[in-house]
Amino acid sequence: MKIGRWGKDNEAWWCTWIDGEIVSISGCCTFDEYRPDYWRLMFRTATLKEYRGKAPGSIRTIKTDFNWGYILPYQYEFAKSKAKKLVFTTNSTSDGERNSYRTDRAIRKVLEPQGIVKLVEQDVEIFYTKQNVWELLKLP
Repeated sequence: MKIGRWGKDNEAWWCTWIDGEIVSISGCCTFDEYRPDYWRLMFRTATLKEYRGKAPGSIRTIKTDFNWGYILPYQYEFAKSKAKKLVFTTNSTSDGERNSYRTDRAIRKVLEPQGIVKLVEQDVEIFYTKQNVWELLKLP
């Protein structure tokens, strides 16, 4: 997960709990490796399989995912005063982790047309993985 890699002032982590069990987790951290004054949201997101797509909320804003629907607003509030730009990444090819690539397609079809996100860079290699970098313009 890389918890602790950036230090307490440069990262934060959130979990969604249901009935005493962590069902999803996501971090945000400084993203100086990419560009100075950027923070990366939705880092290392994970949701237990049986809870994927089960969060109450609109599928039109991807809020049926616990990370997008519950954790992202906290990350946004935490990081917005720390960075010039708030970004997240998605795998840009199906060669990587399948769920991340699925997220990339959902971002393109759902959030980008609504003006919620903007593609910053496509097919950039970050941590040995081809990814797309998205700027979060506003909360879904």
